[in-house]
Amino acid sequence: DLDQHKDVSKQLQNSMVQRSNIEIAINNAKKIPPNDRTDEQNELIQNAEDFLEQADLNIESLQYQLNNIEEELDNDKRAKMKSFGDDSYSGPLSRGGLR
Repeated sequence: DLDQHKDVSKQLQNSMVQRSNIEIAINNAKKIPPNDRTDEQNELIQNAEDFLEQADLNIESLQYQLNNIEEELDNDKRAKMKSFGDDSYSGPLSRGGLR
């Protein structure tokens, strides 16, 4: 699960960078006079909302996956602590996290 956590974390970081790059590309394309834009720049501007929405959905999905993995890891740790007779571990959930 820890490897999966690392993989999803890395994917999430990459997706956030990618979204930022999309936004930068859109803003740069908008700065170019309409008559000087390439077809790709015009397409980027015309579909900007769709591109950003898709990037946001990807980020949300990865965040959801990461939260589930973290919850599973926390539950595993809690179960291990209980198996050793230690009920003191309360983990992140006791600090106002998801229940």
